[in-house]
Amino acid sequence: MERAEAFRRKKVIIIGAGISGLTIAYYLKKRGIEIDLIEKSPVVGGNVKSALREEAYIVEHGPQFFSYDSDAILRLARELSIDPQIVECRSDPRKNYIFKNGSLHLIPRSIFQAVSSDVLSLSGKMRLASEIFKKGMECESESFAEFAVRRLGRDALDAYVDPFVTRGFAGDPLQLEVKSAFPFLADIERRNGKVLTKIKNLMSKLAIRNPVSFKWGMGTLTARLEEELRRNLMQGVSALGIFRDESNRPCVRIDVSARVISADAVVVTTPAPVAGELLVEIDPEIIAPIMAIPYVPIAIVYTAFRLKDLKSVPEGIGFVVPRSEGQRGLGTIFSSLLFADRCPSTEILITSYFGGATDPAFIDLPDEEIRNQTSAYLDDTLGIDVEPVFFHIKRWRQVIPQYNIGHRLRVAEIEDKIAKQPGIFMAGSFSGGISCNDVIATSRMKVEEILKYLRRTV
Repeated sequence: MERAEAFRRKKVIIIGAGISGLTIAYYLKKRGIEIDLIEKSPVVGGNVKSALREEAYIVEHGPQFFSYDSDAILRLARELSIDPQIVECRSDPRKNYIFKNGSLHLIPRSIFQAVSSDVLSLSGKMRLASEIFKKGMECESESFAEFAVRRLGRDALDAYVDPFVTRGFAGDPLQLEVKSAFPFLADIERRNGKVLTKIKNLMSKLAIRNPVSFKWGMGTLTARLEEELRRNLMQGVSALGIFRDESNRPCVRIDVSARVISADAVVVTTPAPVAGELLVEIDPEIIAPIMAIPYVPIAIVYTAFRLKDLKSVPEGIGFVVPRSEGQRGLGTIFSSLLFADRCPSTEILITSYFGGATDPAFIDLPDEEIRNQTSAYLDDTLGIDVEPVFFHIKRWRQVIPQYNIGHRLRVAEIEDKIAKQPGIFMAGSFSGGISCNDVIATSRMKVEEILKYLRRTV
């Protein structure tokens, strides 16, 4: 590794202190670079945050866990010395369900389980089994729904693909671009043409493999990064725009006494619509492809019940719900069954998700209506017909970017325009994957790109 002194006189401004901004700031600071990390919210971490409610319930505002093979998270955790706090899931990850035809069904983990499952009709099973005889075909811009119907059949789209999209993107399979959102599927077809022969790989992505978290929640990661960057943070400060000074250095205008900060480089890690507004002064044409990336809203509803009040206690990880079931819930995680200390031992904490691309208006419902909708949903899916002892809602208005048809072209256009702006960089979940592990991995790649640029300006 280069000596930190090589970058000692360099300064980088990072806008946005979500997991991407925090990761980039942390690794740049380790290289001896002066950092200003601007965050308009009084708290950092974006949606990777854990909160203690009523001194008894640990709720996750974003991801509940990560897979133990998430290399980027594990490496960062080790560097931050929080890897001893990683805890394994207490539930059997194989007990992961689809709510279909009014009941819960195990997500299949093999070809045999997929074609013998009750969630498919006889014709659907025959159509799915016939996939191995289909030839590969490469479509430049195809929706996930089109891909699934072409390869697996409409029944499989409804039963397996729809909840797969729900779990990953809270998206609409008719809109998501398969090559952007699920490139591994397009790659399977390109290489051998037989998607079903890789059903184990496919279902392992829909199922949850070796889920782990931190003892006090996923927010442990962002809280530890905040500790490392405390002196670099400018919290409660809004960036108003990015421009260049007379010497062509990138500058950021902030809402504190009309102050302007200049630097060798500026990195924008905000959601794409915010990034577009910040960058319009640098390049008015960049706003069109950036603003064309939609984000969907999510309402996360946390409920806790006394175990003694339930007719039966759920098992496993949780379940997802195809849109065809007519439920407003997208899926549910049995949070306290996964990890200890999420709620009192005499209770169960359940986290349910609503909204997304197909039901964006849900987030605007009054709290009482959301409570009623959640009660009906849990009664229909789990048979829970008692009042919760704990109820809380977290609303996210712009949380998950949608890799819809044309996404790859939009990202390529954005990257091309950014590349023509020396010292300006974009990072975040709008490209390269939306999982916490993906975002950390792509953020590390962005760090190397920034360092390469700074070396040229020494």
